This record gives sequence, structure tokens and C-alpha cells, in this order.
Amino acid sequence: MAFDIENGIIRRYVGAEEEVRVPNGVTAIFDNAFSESKHVKRVILPAGLKSVGHWAFNRCQLLESVVLPEGLESIGRSAFRSCIRLRDIVLPSTLTTLGGKAFEFCKSIQRADIPAGIREIGDKTFSNCSALCAVTIPGGVARIGGWAFEGCIGLESVAIPDSVSAVGEGAFLDCAGLQTVTVGKGVRTVGGDAFSGTPWLEENGDDFFAINGNLLRYTGRAKWVVVPSSITAICAEVFERCREMEGVVLPDSVTRIGDGSFEGCPALRRAELHSRITELGNGVFELCKGLEQVAVRGLLADVDRAAPLWRTHTALYGETCTALTVYLPVSCGASFRTVFHADEHGVHAGFSRYFSLFRKTGDTDAKIQMALARLVSPHQPEPGELEDYRSFLTEHLREAMRLFLARGDLFPVRALGALGLIGEDAIGDLTQMAAEAKNAEISAYLLAYKREHFGFHAPTFDL
Repeated sequence: MAFDIENGIIRRYVGAEEEVRVPNGVTAIFDNAFSESKHVKRVILPAGLKSVGHWAFNRCQLLESVVLPEGLESIGRSAFRSCIRLRDIVLPSTLTTLGGKAFEFCKSIQRADIPAGIREIGDKTFSNCSALCAVTIPGGVARIGGWAFEGCIGLESVAIPDSVSAVGEGAFLDCAGLQTVTVGKGVRTVGGDAFSGTPWLEENGDDFFAINGNLLRYTGRAKWVVVPSSITAICAEVFERCREMEGVVLPDSVTRIGDGSFEGCPALRRAELHSRITELGNGVFELCKGLEQVAVRGLLADVDRAAPLWRTHTALYGETCTALTVYLPVSCGASFRTVFHADEHGVHAGFSRYFSLFRKTGDTDAKIQMALARLVSPHQPEPGELEDYRSFLTEHLREAMRLFLARGDLFPVRALGALGLIGEDAIGDLTQMAAEAKNAEISAYLLAYKREHFGFHAPTFDL
């Protein structure tokens, strides 16, 4: 017998027929049962069949037609994968499970009508079905998996119903003929590259292109990018390799940031986020070698406003400031992830991990900025940390002043003063440096600081 049948389950087919009629009484086709058959062109499955297993007809490259009976409930993962001649396929209305990669690389399938009982279209279910030109997604589907229709170059239009809440990564990637997409109002999550390579997305002229608050693409060339308040999620790799972007401000409406959202932005120096972000992807700032400053709004709500640290903070930022600003070492994509983490309650800063980064960093300029940013934060450092930060800055005052003068930045100089780190023995030297740099603003501040703290007996310099 060509069939190895046990308790109504076909374990293996070993025949050489081109047309195979599976006997009545069979209720299941086991995993790999027909896999890589070199003869089968047509298969007729019996009434009463309930399931087709994983890889059941995988790589049956002569298979052209399969009759799937009503009553069939489940098609397993990769069940018909790489059946490159399969074209006549009708999914029965009783189907409730359609496994990932079920029809991947079925290059001759032209139409896919998803039954109403399907709740999820699995990952890569119809990936690279290049002849697929029509697909119907019913109202019961809640999720379209990653790369579900990737490379379906014949697909020209698709309607995503309101029931769908999530569209996975690369779901319609490189669907080169996809001109029209109707997106249901229920879609709340869109994975990275979900529609990349489609005319529907690529030919849109707007700087910001979003679906129901999910930012899919940014094509602007602004140096400072202010994301609109209508955006609730930054999809993966949206700003990847935006070479001109020097700064970005995310509104409080954003709660999710996808993997690699700002990866490889060489000019990015400052990013401003907020503490209500609940999902923070991997490699958000990976390879952003110029990024130094990250401000997170809302992280100061629980600090002790009676502590001296708060007085220093408000002296610099004002009473209404709620943003915590930290500096990160060069190539800080990885260190950002180390310092900041997110959960269902929002973004948190791991200051002990920040201190570990500070101690490991060999770049003096980076350590100056890290120490100063931590000292002007009103979050109380762990015992010993405060002393280490202050000692480092005291020992490197000249290097710090040289760095801030090169940038023409008064604020960190004011911060050194507010922290009481500019002593009488150093004020003359620092003032001389400012005068030689011809920075009137910093020079004026240092002279005023000298008069206030040390009186007129300290040496002065003509500007």
C-alpha cells in the first residue's frame, strides 16, 4: 500500500502516482507525510479530514492542485511550502488555524480567500507568492504576522479590516505592485518595514507617513525633527540613516519606539523623549556616534524637592523643568539601552548602571559631560557616587572649560558654578582661558561669579 496509515492518520505516503486520492476515514495527515514527493500533481482529500500537519506537502514541486474538504480545521506550518506549481487552492470555511509559511514560495497561487474562522495570518504564510494578485482578509482576523505577504509582487490592493490590531514586521515588504491599501481603524501596532517597497508607501510625498498614529516613514531633511503630536508609535528603523538630522523631539503621545528607530544617524547629537514610553526597542540609537545628550521629560516627578540637589537643579533649569538630561559616551547606542529601560509603567533611568559606564569610559570629555549631567540631576546618587563625580570634575576643570569654550556653551559653565566646583584657586585661570578664547558671555559670567563668591581681591583680566 502507498499509504502508511495508523488510527486514521497518514504517517507517510510512498507511492509514485501523479493523482492521489486519500482514503475515506483518514482524519489527519501527519507531519512530512508527502514532503518532497517527486511525482504527485493532484491530491484529493476526504471528507472528515481535520488537520494537515507541518511540512505535510513541503517541496512537492510538481503539485498543481489540492482539494481541501469542508470540515478541515487546521493547516500546519510550512504545509505547502515551496509547492511552486500549486495554483488551484480553496481554503474551506471551517478552517480556523493557518500555520506560518503554509504557502511560502507557492509562486503560482493567484488568489487567497482567508476563511472567516481564521484569527491570525501567521508569519510568512504567503511570503513570496509572486503570482498572488488578490487576497481577502475577513473581519475576524486580529493579527497579520511578520512577512505574511512579503514579496507578493502581483498584489495590487489589500483591505485590512477593523478587527486587525497588529500588522507584523515586513508584512507587505517589497510588494512592488501594491498601490492601494485600506487600513482599518483597529490597527494599533505596525511592525518595521511592514509596507516598505510598496508604491502605496514609497510614492507618498508627505515627510511623515503614519497609520493610525504609527509612524512608518520619515523622508524630511530637517536638522531638528519635531515629531507631530498625532504620532503614538515610532516603527522600527523609521529614521534609520537620516544623515542630516542633528536632533529629535518626541511628543508625549508616543508610547512605543521600535527597534533601530534612529540607527546609524551620524549627525544626531541630542534626543528628547518622555517618561511615558512603555516599549523601547533594541538598538534605538545604535551607531549614532555623535549622540551625547538624551533628555527624558517627566522623570523628575518623584524627586525630593527639599534636598539640596533640587535647589541646584532649579537654579539652572527653573522650577517648572521636569526633564532629566544625561550625557552618554561616544557610540552610545548600546549605553542608552543600558541606562534607560521601559516597562508597562514607562521609562526608568538606571543610575547605578550610568555610574558603571562613567567609570569604564576612557574618554575624558565624555566623562566630564556624564559627571556634570548626573550632578545637576535632583535624583540622589548612591553613597560614594556624588564624591566621585565631584572629584573628577574638580581635577579636570581646565579640560572641562576647554571643552565648553570650544562649543561656546555657557550652560555647563553655569552648572559648574552652581555646584560650587569653581574654587578661588581656579577662577583666575578659567577667566584667563575665557578671555583668550574671546568668549564674552562666559567671561562675563566668570567675572560676576568671582565678585559674588570671592570679592574684588581676586585677580582680574582685561577682555
